[in-house]
Amino acid sequence: MDYLTFLNGSLPVAVSAQTLPDPVGCEDTVTINLQFQNGSIGTIAYFANGSKGLFKEYVEVHQAGVTAVLKDFKELSIYGDGRPYSKKLLSQDKWQKEMVRAFVGAVRDGGATPIPFKELYTVTLATFRVLESLRKRQVVDVNLNAMTTI
Repeated sequence: MDYLTFLNGSLPVAVSAQTLPDPVGCEDTVTINLQFQNGSIGTIAYFANGSKGLFKEYVEVHQAGVTAVLKDFKELSIYGDGRPYSKKLLSQDKWQKEMVRAFVGAVRDGGATPIPFKELYTVTLATFRVLESLRKRQVVDVNLNAMTTI
């Protein structure tokens, strides 16, 4: 959810989720649909029942006739007008080192946090709303009014 929030630059406002029946109650095969303040939508499909031979993470972004596909944070392809663009990395890069550096730098230098607190709070709240959506079997608002002024 945090990655989708980052990609579209908008906070989640509603979530809905569905899971496959699981005899042991793991609920680890789930789809999550997100609605964002700017009108964007996102879907997360977490399928624990899939093949281990397939890449673990797959992201598609669609906007204005352009589609970007990211596989395992190692291979990026962009399709749109003209010839497709493709870039492959030798190793997976989720920018985790850069995130830690930015956070440590902000703490050390007293600067702004790399991710605003309101975004951290809202995305965390949205994850809890997923559980509520599964339990209620309906769309659930991410109630930002529950948060005090930030």
